Order: sequence, then C-alpha cells, then structure tokens
Amino acid sequence: MKHVLITGANGFVGKSLAEYSESKGYIVRAAVREETKGDGFEDYTVLGNVDEDTDWKTALKDIDCVVHLAARVHMIKETSTDPLADFRKVNVNGTKKLLEDCVSSGIKRFIFISTIKVIGECSGDKAFSIDESVSPTDPYAISKWEAECLVNQYHVEKKLETVIIRPPLVIGPGVGGNLLRLMKLVNYSIPIPLSGVKNRRSMVGIRNLCDLIITCIEHKNAAGKTFLVSDNRALSTLELMIIIGDKLGKSVRYFWFPLSFINFLGFVFRKKKDIQRLLSSLHINIDETKKILSWEPPFCIENEIEMMVEAFKKTTREKT
Repeated sequence: MKHVLITGANGFVGKSLAEYSESKGYIVRAAVREETKGDGFEDYTVLGNVDEDTDWKTALKDIDCVVHLAARVHMIKETSTDPLADFRKVNVNGTKKLLEDCVSSGIKRFIFISTIKVIGECSGDKAFSIDESVSPTDPYAISKWEAECLVNQYHVEKKLETVIIRPPLVIGPGVGGNLLRLMKLVNYSIPIPLSGVKNRRSMVGIRNLCDLIITCIEHKNAAGKTFLVSDNRALSTLELMIIIGDKLGKSVRYFWFPLSFINFLGFVFRKKKDIQRLLSSLHINIDETKKILSWEPPFCIENEIEMMVEAFKKTTREKT
C-alpha cells in the first residue's frame, strides 16, 4: 500500500507523518483545508471544512490507505455555545462521510487517530490497557469515541480494513498547548510547586507515533484492531520539566506546596482540568500493541524531548 492520503496533513502530527512516510518510500497526498496550507507538499488537495458535506472522491483517487488525522481539537479558549455539537460536526459527521467515500472509492485500509482520552483523563495507580472500559469526560473525547464506533461499524458491515490508534500527549518539534507552556515556565526559571508530585504520565514522541502508524498501514494483523501507543518510559511532571531544563541549559526551580491547595486554586481560577493533567497519572500499558504488531518504540523519550526543545529554542531566538 504505497499511496497514502493524510488528512490534517498541515497539523502538528500530519506534517511529521508526511515527512516520515516519504522517508519510508510511501507516496503521500496531503489533504488540507486551504490552498496556502499545501505549501511544502508535492501532491495535495484542498478540501475546505471537514464535515458531512465534504467531497473526498478526488482526494481518494488512486489511494491505497487513508490516515485520518483531521479533527476539531481542544481549544484553550472555547468560544462555542455548544462545543459537543461542533466537535460532532467535524469528528463524527466528517469521519462518517470520509468512511462512506472510502468504501465507494475502494480504499484498502483506513487508519483513525483517536485519543487515549476516550478511556479517561486519569489512570490512577493502574496503567490503562486496551481492555479498559471507555469513559470519555469532555466533548472532544466523546466525539472521538463516537467516531471510533463508526469506524468499527464500517469494518464489520462494509468490510473496510480499519485501524484505530489512541495516542496520549504527543511530544515533538512544533508542539503547542500545555507542553509549550511548560517549556516557557522552565525557560523563564519560574518556580513551580511540584516537589510533592509523584505522578506517572505516558507520552509518545512524534517519531514513535509515526512509526506505529506506518506499521499499521502494512501489518496484516492490524486490521480491525484498536491500539494504545506510548514511549517505553512514563515520566512524572517534575521529571519531564527537569529533562526539558537540562536540554535548555536551565535549572528547574521547584518547591513543596500542599496538593490540596493547588487543586483548590485550580477550582477557583477555573483551571481544574489543567491542574489535573499536571498532578494526576495517565499511565499506559502497550504490551498488547507490541505483541500483535511485533513493534517497539524505536526512539527514546529523551531524544524526542531534545528535538522538541531544540525547535522551541529556535523559535524563541527568531522572535527576539
């Protein structure tokens, strides 16, 4: 399956996947929303918004496998009056239309990138496994779970070869969100009250995620399966910041503060979920993924963090 369509190809994961796929000999077509987003791709198609009305047929011509990354994702400042409806419009209805067009176009395999959040936000003392019951808690995760159900339905009823991958936080060059904020905290040597935090959080380096996706494109045992993915080593939030500090050449300044009071401040300032992600554990067991696919993450987490930090340093220099 050498001809691959990547939706959301101009996004954080999409750009890296396109580059990684081409390095492995795949012929990539990028699906992007706007003409200007196609810069840097040899073969791309402009689709506009992804929803129930998107026409994928031209984009799917001569394609063997689709990797569906395009999605409405978390926004730091949500402005929608009905977030769940807006998430469903893109992540559920848009995925259903793409599945329909894949079937009519004779696509061989469909890989859906979901999220570990369909299982939950906090694993507690026991690592999440693939057998875990789903428990999505926010509109994004709910929409991704509903899309997963559609993907599985098309595998059973339409005989489309489908694969679902549930990644945790992805680290790599160009990352945004909470990881970018953490790097800024460390870079400016802002003291952090995390001395007492002993959590374990699984992450996945962008190259490890791309490598698993490539494996799922080809592996005969991947069809019809759902896989968890992470790097081999889980880190506490403090360990992550110390590694970031080492790569930045900065000392991480931290002190002890009652976790109950940190949680209280999160409630007061309406940052409860952000605080939860900082303090709680989200540990993932990927033994089943390794067993079924005979796969190991090829890159260590320290190298992935170093690449992320080097890109951050470059961007910071360019802004000064």
